[in-house]
Amino acid sequence: MFIAATAQTQWKAPSILSPLLKIGQYSYEIYLTHVFVVFGLLSLFLRAGKPMSLVPVYFVGTILISGLLGAAVANLYSEPMNRFLRSKLGNIGRKVPSIAYEPGGLQDGTVASSNS
Repeated sequence: MFIAATAQTQWKAPSILSPLLKIGQYSYEIYLTHVFVVFGLLSLFLRAGKPMSLVPVYFVGTILISGLLGAAVANLYSEPMNRFLRSKLGNIGRKVPSIAYEPGGLQDGTVASSNS
């Protein structure tokens, strides 16, 4: 309901939330690359003797570095590749029918299953 309300009112997030919005935009790239940051920083943490006072620094550092790495992957690879593929393929995606809809399906777009 919150999403519907914000979409209807054209609500814009305050600029202070822009880092969180960017993390949301780069979430897939962060997901793909965060494990390298986690294991890299964990290795440093273990070599330092597991000082419990550095646990908050470890967590914050992991989040910040993962976000920066995700942004780098998005800006240097994902988005340029998306632009390239869209420029080469053009409207091919619009010409291919969706797998989710099959002609002859039910009114709501679902397909009747045959119980054999």
